[in-house]
Order: sequence, then C-alpha cells, then structure tokens
Amino acid sequence: MTDQPVIPEFLVSYLAKRDAIHADKIAEVWAALTEREQGLVKDAAAMGWIQGAQSVHAGKGWPGDWVAVPTVIGACLRLADLYPTIAGPGPSPRRLTEAEHDAAWHAIEGTAGDPGTDPGTVLAAVLRALNIDPPTTA
Repeated sequence: MTDQPVIPEFLVSYLAKRDAIHADKIAEVWAALTEREQGLVKDAAAMGWIQGAQSVHAGKGWPGDWVAVPTVIGACLRLADLYPTIAGPGPSPRRLTEAEHDAAWHAIEGTAGDPGTDPGTVLAAVLRALNIDPPTTA
C-alpha cells in the first residue's frame, strides 16, 4: 500500500474558493447572454461534447446540456484571447474617489523619497492606503 500525499487544508480551501469564484463568473456570463447567444453556446457545447465523446469521453454517456454549457463557457473564459465574445472585454476601470486619490498620493510621497525604496515598497504603501489586498503569491 502506498501513502498518498496529504493536501494541506489551506490549499484545499484556496482551490475551493477559486472554483466557487469561477462558477459564479460562468453563471454571470450565461445570464448576460441573449436568448439567441445562449442557444448558440448550448448548441456549440452539445456538438463539442459529442465530438469530444468520440475520443476521451467515449462510452461514459452524455452528461446533459447543463454539464456541457458551463464547460464551454469556462473554457472560453480560460482562453479569453481566443473567445472574446464569451469572455467579454473585462471589467470597466473604476475611477478613484478624491479621498482615495489623496491617500494614494500621500502614500507615494511618504515612501518614494526614502533612500533605497523600490517600486514594490511604493506599490505596497499605495495598496495599504487604498485598503486593497495584493494578490497572493503562488
């Protein structure tokens, strides 16, 4: 019997959170489509799944339209440069409030003049001033 590696709980939690965010985005994209666009995606998903079933999914049975549709939308989101119609242009930029701008400006002033200050330190100060968490490192 071989020992299977144990996945740390923080990683399991992180992956579950990312899956939930991705599922929400898929539902958001689906809801934003017109009835005709939904029909096109559904038809394409069905045909894509059927074609794929002829190779790797052969003999496993048809999982239904509502497995195929999110699969196609998810693939389009992951390959947004190839499927921009589904992925969309991305979120619109948000304009800073005057208070946010002032906080960022003062954060830059407070760190940029320090000897040896690198851009990462300045960026961290600005993000703190705007109460924005940086992305987690991999």
